[in-house]
Amino acid sequence: MMNEQRMGEILDAMPERSVAVVGDFCLDRYLDIAPEIEDTSRETGRTVHQVTGVRTYTGGGANVVNNLAGLGVGKVVPVGFVGADPAGLELRKSFQTLEVPMDFLHRWPDRPTPVYLKPVIVRDGRPAEELDRFDIFPRSPLSDEQQDQVVEDLRRAFGEADALVVADYAERGKHGVVAARVRRELADLARTEPSKVMIADSRLYVDKFRRMIVKPNAEEAMACLAKEPGAEPTMVRLIEIGRRTAERNQRPLVITLGPGGVLLCAADRARKIPAYPVDEGGETNPVGAGDTTLAALAASLAAGATLEEAAVLAVIAASLTVEQTGHCGAPSADRLRRRFREYAERHPDVVGG
Repeated sequence: MMNEQRMGEILDAMPERSVAVVGDFCLDRYLDIAPEIEDTSRETGRTVHQVTGVRTYTGGGANVVNNLAGLGVGKVVPVGFVGADPAGLELRKSFQTLEVPMDFLHRWPDRPTPVYLKPVIVRDGRPAEELDRFDIFPRSPLSDEQQDQVVEDLRRAFGEADALVVADYAERGKHGVVAARVRRELADLARTEPSKVMIADSRLYVDKFRRMIVKPNAEEAMACLAKEPGAEPTMVRLIEIGRRTAERNQRPLVITLGPGGVLLCAADRARKIPAYPVDEGGETNPVGAGDTTLAALAASLAAGATLEEAAVLAVIAASLTVEQTGHCGAPSADRLRRRFREYAERHPDVVGG
């Protein structure tokens, strides 16, 4: 059973580790809207929302990088691109602040930096209300030359890293870095070094990764692995899907369950790691919890944790993220240590003191 001393050993090892992240590096841009001063357009008669503040944070794969750095991983290496645009400049400045090397982060003028534009209604004394989101994302596939560059950089980063994270945020109508050719290269790398930690998260293609840990949420597992989009993700069904996928993939599967925690599946067994109960009063925000979970799993495994130990640290880290309303957050190692003690009080069957 994991205890506080063991958690400390894992966290203390992280500064000596290197993690590469290949995928889509995005920017979250929040527009704070004050409803009390909204106006009406004289030309169209439609409502004019007045923006009183603009906030930007790392999103997607960039948020995974931010979380890895926040956890204290010694070297975090992004592999991918940003656009030659203001959003790309902001992301590069963010990485520079984190002292993240950008040797494999290219500026490609023909592709926009992915941006999630999030209008938010802000009222005094009330929780912020997020409106419909606007996405800026590449709408065409990578060129052959760009795929060549990603594959070359991936090989170099993989050779130097203790772990590799795949952060694939492509969705319908959105073309990301992790194209089919990149997935084939990842499978080849996994065969070359089967002992190296590799973990992938993907919105649409979680079933396309081989010989590495994959981390879908319950809905993605039903849609991509069971080919049953919209079906109810019962625990019995998820365990069945998870064990079958783990056997085929020759690696464990991690299914995130939101406030239910995570489900760990191997070919012959499954175990649920419960979440920390953050919904006990107060405002919460699940945005970014998946990024935090992915980062914590990778960092912990790179530091020598078992999958069960890594999952405990991941659910604890995710609980800290969802408590940060209004934006995605990156929990620090110190905050993890404090929350671990609280988690142990609530789940003594999972961890010790």
